[in-house]
Amino acid sequence: VYVYNDAGCMKIPAQITLRQLPGVVSIGEGAWYQPSPTEKYEAWFDLDGDGKPEKHLVAVDVGGAVNTLTTDRDIGAADPVLHLQTNKSGGFAAGGNLCEVSKQKPA
Repeated sequence: VYVYNDAGCMKIPAQITLRQLPGVVSIGEGAWYQPSPTEKYEAWFDLDGDGKPEKHLVAVDVGGAVNTLTTDRDIGAADPVLHLQTNKSGGFAAGGNLCEVSKQKPA
């Protein structure tokens, strides 16, 4: 299936189970990014940090790297050295990302 959002798109095998809540997708971490040589996706994200997302043509990830669906954002974790709330605190912010799932590549 294709799992996608504004940040990117990945193509991974799916397993339907009663253990997962309806409407929730669980993707394990630790896979390496493998860009598809043939499939591209129109992603919308802000590289400049000016608050204006732009369209980017990116490769569909076929390796299962969940980072494909994430963007840098403030997760509210405290910096362990400075004890400040900062978006540079090094925390991983994958939990809670919105995404969609489809059998066909999104247009």
